Amino acid sequence: MKVLVLNGSPAGEDSITLFTVKYWEKLFPDAAFETLHVGQRIRQYEKDFAPAREKLLWADLVLFCYPVYTFLVPAQLHRFVELMKESGVDFSQKYATQLTTSKHFYDVTAHRFIQDNCDDMGFRYLRGLSADMEDLLTERGRTEAEAFFRFVLFQMAQGHREPRRYGQEPSFAMENDYQQPKNFFGVGGLKIFRDLIYQMQGLMRADHRFYRAHGFYDDFPQRHRGRIAAMYLVGAMMKNRKLQRKIGGKMTEGMTLPYKKAIEAAEKEPRDAR
Repeated sequence: MKVLVLNGSPAGEDSITLFTVKYWEKLFPDAAFETLHVGQRIRQYEKDFAPAREKLLWADLVLFCYPVYTFLVPAQLHRFVELMKESGVDFSQKYATQLTTSKHFYDVTAHRFIQDNCDDMGFRYLRGLSADMEDLLTERGRTEAEAFFRFVLFQMAQGHREPRRYGQEPSFAMENDYQQPKNFFGVGGLKIFRDLIYQMQGLMRADHRFYRAHGFYDDFPQRHRGRIAAMYLVGAMMKNRKLQRKIGGKMTEGMTLPYKKAIEAAEKEPRDAR
C-alpha cells in the first residue's frame, strides 16, 4: 500500500505529530510512505503544484497529518487543500484519513473540516486518530496508534468508508479488543463527569469506587507535582537571556529526543503482523 503523508506542521521533520507516522513506518514495513511537508513548503506548492499532484496520483491512502493549535488545521494545510481542489485529480478511488496531536481541545472541529473537504473531493474517507501530544511516549498511546493503523488497513481491505462503517467492523473490534481513541468530547466529557463524581462520592458511591479502581482520578493536575516543578524550572530558565542564547536551538532537539527513542525502540522490536 502506498501512503502519502501531508504534513501540515510548519515544523517539518521536527513535527511531534509526524513521529507517529515514523512509528508506523517501523511497524508496517510493507507499506510505502512518502511525506510532503506542505506546512513548511506551501509557497513552493503554490508556485508549482506538479510534484504534489504526481504524489497524489501515486497514493492509495492520503494521510492528513497535523497539530491542532486553535480549533482548526494550520493555515498552510488549509491552503494546500484549496490547491488539491484546483488540481483536477480524481480522488474517487483513493482513501483518506487523518492524524492529529493536541490536548483534545476542539480537535473535533479540525477533524470535521478535513472530513468535509475529503467528502467534497470524492475521497473514501475513514475516521482519523486524534492523539494526545505525548501519547507516543506511553505504552497505551503506542498501542492505540498501532491498532488505529491496523484498523485503517482493515477498512480499506473491506471497502469501508464513512459514514457507512458497519458490516464486519463490530467483529473486528470484538476480536481485536479495539476501541477507537477518544477525541475532545470523549476526553473533556469524561473529565467533567469525573469531577462531578468525585465531588458527590458520598452519594454516588458505586460510581466513585469504579472511577477510583480504574484510575480515572490519577490524572488530576495537582498530582503531577514533578511536572509542575519542572515547568517552573523551565519558566525560570527561559527568563534568563544568557541561558536562552546558550541553549539556542537545543530546546527543539531536547523535545524530539524521547520521540526519536520511541522510533528506535520500534525498529529494534519488530512485531509480527496479526
